[in-house]
Amino acid sequence: MNALLIEVVTSPTCKPCKNLLAILKEVQTELEKENLHITIREVGMEDIPDQVSSVPTTFILTNEPPEIVDIFAGVKTKTEIVEMLKDIFYTLN
Repeated sequence: MNALLIEVVTSPTCKPCKNLLAILKEVQTELEKENLHITIREVGMEDIPDQVSSVPTTFILTNEPPEIVDIFAGVKTKTEIVEMLKDIFYTLN
């Protein structure tokens, strides 16, 4: 498997959410160079109110079949996210 879906639960007024989305776009570019693909999707809290108590909350899912493999709340550094995603990619392969 060389593709993951990342869903970030956000709110329009959440500055950390915007920061995390910018970091994830940088991560996406970096991982593409290694043929590891991520799709980033922004989701509003109103779409999944029972599962999330704070924003940003990030769900990492496999593409086929969709299955949650990790969840984290808050903002992580680019390095932390790259390492976490590489670990997930290599664990799933």
